[in-house]
Amino acid sequence: MTSCFLSYSESYRPLMETLRRLLEILEFKIDVFDGPDLDRPPLAEFQHRVLAADCVVLLLGPREPRPGQQDIEPAPWPAEEGIYAVAKEKPVALFVHPGTRIPETLRTLQTPARFDFWSADDFVKNVHNIMKHLLDLKRRIDLPAGNQ
Repeated sequence: MTSCFLSYSESYRPLMETLRRLLEILEFKIDVFDGPDLDRPPLAEFQHRVLAADCVVLLLGPREPRPGQQDIEPAPWPAEEGIYAVAKEKPVALFVHPGTRIPETLRTLQTPARFDFWSADDFVKNVHNIMKHLLDLKRRIDLPAGNQ
């Protein structure tokens, strides 16, 4: 079973739970820190968990909703975990809340699926893009080297 590290900020935990269920349906084994951002384990622990995973699903958004704003700083944990995953050449599926500044390391990674992390309606409108990203990630992991 493909193992996946799911990176998010506690401010959009309901979205993380929805994506976790989608990943389980797609037969991913999910590793996620379920506590509040302030209770995150030491840096070495998240690095170990990212290295142990086959891939990373990254929810990159601000700490709180900021409708209509642009160039918003992302929550620190997901940004750091995403940058680390890319540095370790882990396949990543990137999901971005509109207006969130994407760290330079992640910008050229892929065209992210963008939707409002706090809007169920926006999630439903974009579920086809979300599923495409998750299925593409699974395909990249499941295909043998050279066939990707």
